[in-house]
Amino acid sequence: MMEKLNDSLRKIERVLGKAIVGITGTILVAITIIIFVQVIFRKVLSNSLSWSEELTRYMMVWMTFLATGYILGHGLHSNIDAVLKRLPKSVQFVVKKINGLLLIFFSIIVLKYGFALTILGANQKSSALVIPMNYVYLAIPAGGLIMLFYSLLILTEGREQKI
Repeated sequence: MMEKLNDSLRKIERVLGKAIVGITGTILVAITIIIFVQVIFRKVLSNSLSWSEELTRYMMVWMTFLATGYILGHGLHSNIDAVLKRLPKSVQFVVKKINGLLLIFFSIIVLKYGFALTILGANQKSSALVIPMNYVYLAIPAGGLIMLFYSLLILTEGREQKI
């Protein structure tokens, strides 16, 4: 049962992982270009772009929340590997499962409060871009959903599997 669920989640992860890497990479390139243009405008033309700092900040928020679940799922986050690797394999497996359960709990909290914040942001507008803030706050539940997905993937993997 768990193997079938894990296989299905892995198929989804192949597509989701590529999408996350593509989107976050595109956001990073866009941030770099916008900041470069802002520097040119400020230093060469002595005229600052009013929207550039705000837009890059919101893009950074989206990039961070989208990448967080991917990073957790692939074991790329800061980890206490030195301690974990010294434990017996059976204890490592149990610790990973407990970690998966804690991540699911945390993801659900992020989802719940992220959606609440998104709803509250519908009546707020950003200062320079004048866009509804719920578009910005939506990054929180989106990231929570991605973290939940990767947490389920971690929880359903076997003893020797790794993403």
